[in-house]
Amino acid sequence: MQLDRARPFGVVSGHRVARFEQDGVLFNIRGEPLEPPRVRPVKADTVIETDAVDSARLFLLNVLSGGPLSKSVIYKVAEENNQTWSNVSKAADLLKITKFTYNKATMWKLPEDVGVL
Repeated sequence: MQLDRARPFGVVSGHRVARFEQDGVLFNIRGEPLEPPRVRPVKADTVIETDAVDSARLFLLNVLSGGPLSKSVIYKVAEENNQTWSNVSKAADLLKITKFTYNKATMWKLPEDVGVL
């Protein structure tokens, strides 16, 4: 695949290698396509901590400091506090939250070794 100069294409400025773009493909100065950057795969069980996940971690520490709560209550309180459930789940994995069933409800509690705020 080469840059087809007979068809419309864009000139790229500010990029150290790419000079042209056509149909979403970047090309070098000779009109040869650039290889896409190689992305290192992330393991599915890897949690990448961001500010939002750190905020959710502090949220869970605060909410669970009084003792175990049902997952549904935590979900509702998370929504009321503008915490996304995906970040709360990631934070729970980071904190190694203990999950158990009590009267058919899934309960969450802080592990014994986690300090309370």
